[in-house]
Amino acid sequence: MDGQFRVVVVGGGFAGLTTALALAHKRSSLSVVLVEPQEHFLFTPLLYELLSGELQTWQVAPQLDHLLAGHGIAWLQDRVTSINRQSRCLATSSGRELNFDHLVLACGGVLQSFGVTGVTDHAIGFRSLADLRRLQHLVHRLQTRPQPLQRLAIVGAGASGVELACKLADLLAG
Repeated sequence: MDGQFRVVVVGGGFAGLTTALALAHKRSSLSVVLVEPQEHFLFTPLLYELLSGELQTWQVAPQLDHLLAGHGIAWLQDRVTSINRQSRCLATSSGRELNFDHLVLACGGVLQSFGVTGVTDHAIGFRSLADLRRLQHLVHRLQTRPQPLQRLAIVGAGASGVELACKLADLLAG
């Protein structure tokens, strides 16, 4: 190592990205590496705005390399497969090994079914651009149905669930 204190941040969502940026600005003696397989940071609170076309993808999902440019953060577009705490080393799916002095795990959350039967098998998530595309396809199918939609369930009443419910009500009002 070159005398710098090496911090590896796993995950490029809100927690990982803001941590990497804050650390990079904290001290020049830090070497910050962000490990994130996706090429875009997804601003999930505005994901519903893409559903209606009110915003464009680049506004809600800017490229990580653009967000990191000029901040001295190395970005490894990869997935962590194992962590060895004793040797302070992690391995990635491409076979790379990264040594670290400190490791920040900010891998994000997972969708919850809230114990509702059938959610896992039949629901569309709303946490990624792939989820958005599936939902856009469903909305298009529902908008072109000869009969108006009678019922649509949203599991979860947090901010995203409420915003999505309002947006779907607008899009599917018939």
